[in-house]
Amino acid sequence: MTQFFTFPHLCCPLDGEPLTGNETSLVCIKGHSFDIARKGYVNLLNVQYKRSKDPGDSKEMVLARRAFLEAGHFAPVSNHMNEIIKRLAHPNSEYSILDAGCGEGYYLDRLYRALGEDETSLKVSLSGVDISKQAIQAAAGRNKEIQWLVASNRQLPIQGETIDTIVCGFGFPVYESFAHVLKSQGRVLLIEAGENHLIELRELLYPELKERSERMWPASFTVVEQSQLRYSFELDTNKEIENLLFMTPHFFRASYEGKQRAKALNSLKLTADVRYTLLTKTNSAKHIAL
Repeated sequence: MTQFFTFPHLCCPLDGEPLTGNETSLVCIKGHSFDIARKGYVNLLNVQYKRSKDPGDSKEMVLARRAFLEAGHFAPVSNHMNEIIKRLAHPNSEYSILDAGCGEGYYLDRLYRALGEDETSLKVSLSGVDISKQAIQAAAGRNKEIQWLVASNRQLPIQGETIDTIVCGFGFPVYESFAHVLKSQGRVLLIEAGENHLIELRELLYPELKERSERMWPASFTVVEQSQLRYSFELDTNKEIENLLFMTPHFFRASYEGKQRAKALNSLKLTADVRYTLLTKTNSAKHIAL
């Protein structure tokens, strides 16, 4: 059965020194101290990465996302991610997984449960990072066996070359930072919206849809494999449509008129089109059109 262990290799966001501590606080050798909140998370966000007083998703956005995800509409997205991760984790060795941009913890919590049901002898540590304190508070309330950190993907408070796999789902990958914390041959699993993802909603919101551009991967990563997940689902209440709109960037990008058209609906059939790209840390570039 899977054994879960606490990932110990944190570093100070102010000077990069290793952090050590106890159940109530973490400290580096230069005396910088960080309290462990009663809910079980640690705030390691460097103030220079705070573009506002309370960056990231607001409490209202976190609640909307939680309600939408717990209704099960994106459970197939989570299941496909879990199957990929299970193939990567090595039995009989300690395997560390970081969710970079974990939000309120839905995907990482489901991964924890899926790995817990695995009959192989896995030793796994799970950590989730998000810039939103509101999101991390919600995540910590969801599962206390996972290490939750308030931090930025631009400055992960993790010692170099200590992570086996980074998951970045519908987020903002920072490849230089990822390459720093990944072990040699470490992996990044990107989960992104495909060309037709939520296209029915987008057609309501925008007068014209933009074409996707060709991708250029950074020199430190190479594509290992890609897969696509497509399925249909339906929202049958106005509140579910509102939750979906509020949890996506479309809420900020769409016009007032477009959002009003979406909010006026009581049901909406949608397409989920999700792209999974597995990258490995290397020293060569990979150019691929997606």
